[in-house]
Amino acid sequence: MRLSAQVLKSKLEEVYTLKAGNHIGNNLCLSRPMFYEQGMELKENKIYIVEKYEYLPEERLIPQGLLLLVIGKEESAGYTDGSDNVFEFPVNCSSFQLFNKVQEIFDLYDEWEYILQSAADEEKNLQVVMDESVGIFGNPLTVSTSDFFMLSYSVIFEENEKLTELIDPNNLFEYSNAFKQDPEYNQARTIRQPFLFPEYITGYRSLCMNIFDHGIYAYRIAIPEVLQEFKPGMMELVQYLAGYIEKVLRKLCVTKETKVFSLYRILKEILEDENRNQAQIEHNLSEYGWNETHQYVCMSFKVAMLDRKNMTVNFICHHIESLVPGACAFQYKSDIAVFINLTGFGGTLEDVCGRLVYFLRDSYLKVGISNEFVGFSEMKYFYYQAQVALDTGSRNHKYQWIHRFDEVILLYLLEQGVKEFPPHLCASRKLLELKKYDAQHHTDFYDTLRIYLVNHLNAVQSAKVLYIHRSTFLYRMERIKELISLDTDNQDMVLYLMISYRLLESKN
Repeated sequence: MRLSAQVLKSKLEEVYTLKAGNHIGNNLCLSRPMFYEQGMELKENKIYIVEKYEYLPEERLIPQGLLLLVIGKEESAGYTDGSDNVFEFPVNCSSFQLFNKVQEIFDLYDEWEYILQSAADEEKNLQVVMDESVGIFGNPLTVSTSDFFMLSYSVIFEENEKLTELIDPNNLFEYSNAFKQDPEYNQARTIRQPFLFPEYITGYRSLCMNIFDHGIYAYRIAIPEVLQEFKPGMMELVQYLAGYIEKVLRKLCVTKETKVFSLYRILKEILEDENRNQAQIEHNLSEYGWNETHQYVCMSFKVAMLDRKNMTVNFICHHIESLVPGACAFQYKSDIAVFINLTGFGGTLEDVCGRLVYFLRDSYLKVGISNEFVGFSEMKYFYYQAQVALDTGSRNHKYQWIHRFDEVILLYLLEQGVKEFPPHLCASRKLLELKKYDAQHHTDFYDTLRIYLVNHLNAVQSAKVLYIHRSTFLYRMERIKELISLDTDNQDMVLYLMISYRLLESKN
């Protein structure tokens, strides 16, 4: 993990007396240290341990963005006291001990980063993140929803008697009522950067970071200043932490009792809950600007086993949402479900496909697309449409990336109709008799009838297709009618014959 000069200064001051400038950098950009050798080229975002100023080039030649840890200042050096990218240490400071100390600091934050990454990959849960982050910030952490429900907090709240009152339900209720009435708190709900919230309600300052769900304020990380004062560089660290917690929250299976109504949770509940409260669903979706009168479509993406194993599903979901504003993508069972508010997107389904086609090609992904729909009452069935389109289309058109329900529905119906039988046992016996007769008498009645049906019972057009005279064609049809008792005025018989042809063709 890369660190900022401010973070390093705070940690080094626990051990050393050092001098530094007043405008130390906060960007998490610095990598591990190395010893500076005379004549070495200085590179940005590096930390150099320097034993003598006289070895360094002129100050104007030192790039910005690096950090010099200088031991023992030489008066002859042309450097300004307290330069912003220079930390000065006493002459008696051991360069090797300083190097090891900086390495220890990086080890500490690398281990923390590993915890965060593991949590994002579902190897560790949110509670581990809460507990392991206490040592980074020097204070306990909480994660709560926009409606003040506390999702998780550091276990130290329960272990330390002085902190227990901060998570007491009665106190939380009083705080939430006060926050709801407070203009500064309500204004803070829109802030997208780390911020300090004053102590006038809870009695302590809190370092906060909001997390948004599709542009809506959904969660807040709060670090109360109860064990030690906040140190410089903490804001950048909590922003770094928020990126991982957001990923954890997306994967977290939150029960309905927690009252967490993110857009993902609402849509997932629609797919899972048979007895859902439709009025509540409509209300929750309306908070995200999804109106019952809007136009929607559903998509289903097949996720390869490698993608699930390597945890790239979240990346795919995020990328789909970045390509198609108005989309909500999330993993559902073994695939990815995507609901798109076409009205909110401001375009057509063709526009959506145009934005996705190169991504599908480059990612070797396939997608099934439902019919467009309005309203929420049948959303689950349109998800089934997308699944059917993906499954049926992938099996029958292997080299296509996009499969639409209305283009594969006939294939699906045919497959469902013969699920329990071989296709030829569901086909019309009249056609099987024609095939047998053709084989025995070297005639072509089977194909003649097929051409006749395809051309909507038009004898002239059928004769042209077969390259035979109209009278010859009419003779053949008479013989066919005699052989199989064909009644072309019977619409059900005509439909069954056409379906039978498709079934027999699918067998081949």
